[in-house]
Amino acid sequence: MKEAFYFSHDCDARYDSKILRLRRKYGWEGYGLFWAIIEKLRVEGDYTLESDYENIAFEMQADAEVIKSIVCDFGLFSFTETRDRFYSASLAKRMQKSQDIAQKRKDAAAKRWNKDAKVEDVNANAMQMQNNSNANRCKYKSKDKDIKETLSKEREKKSEPAERDSQALLSDSQNLKSETVQKTRTKFVPPDVDEVKSYISEKGYEVDAEAFVAFYTSKDWYVGRNKMKNWRAALVTWHKRPRSPDSCRSIQNYNNQNNTAYGTHIKSDSEGDARKAYIARMAAEAIAECNSRNS
Repeated sequence: MKEAFYFSHDCDARYDSKILRLRRKYGWEGYGLFWAIIEKLRVEGDYTLESDYENIAFEMQADAEVIKSIVCDFGLFSFTETRDRFYSASLAKRMQKSQDIAQKRKDAAAKRWNKDAKVEDVNANAMQMQNNSNANRCKYKSKDKDIKETLSKEREKKSEPAERDSQALLSDSQNLKSETVQKTRTKFVPPDVDEVKSYISEKGYEVDAEAFVAFYTSKDWYVGRNKMKNWRAALVTWHKRPRSPDSCRSIQNYNNQNNTAYGTHIKSDSEGDARKAYIARMAAEAIAECNSRNS
């Protein structure tokens, strides 16, 4: 695209005093030739023209003397020191001002573009840093994960023997507890009369063995509401219980009755069960009688 040249033009330039003198002499033709010369100066790089009036007149189809008079006689143009070139001071001033404004605009645009470029660079750098940071974070996370897995495996390896020992100890403890409970819960075996007599004789107790066995047999070997655990301890209680002569005589009576009444007649199993029941009843009555008298 061809560059467009322009310059500012005052709308009241025709009333300038120099222009008025030009118009009085050459009319509107002179005014038009003046602006034609200004336009020609504008397109020159240094805003000057060679003082070749005949060549300018030929280009403008005008009289060379008129062109020379417009340039030299009205103070509208200035000359270089050698007077071989002329220029318009007003045009040069206006063009300098226009160039300064254009340069400022150019500098401002360049500054803005540079700023935008810097921002883009900063953003690009920030984006690159962010990407690097994300990559490093992922890398570190991967390393942390590997380290944690390694440490976890090492802890598992170290804890396996301890867990096995702990389980072995727990198993031994449970077995020991089970054995202890089993021993503790050994089933109570009621003694027979001979066993009770032997223990009474060994300890020197004054307890009737048959009465003792009969009494607890009648209660299915219960002490109150609980099953008897140790009949030897029960014998100690019977031995230490205070007895009156009557109570002892009563116990002796049911033994004598047992011996005299049933000694020659108990031959069968049924008769033996009846004898046991009788002994138990007599023992209970004897103990009740002792308790009532001592209370």
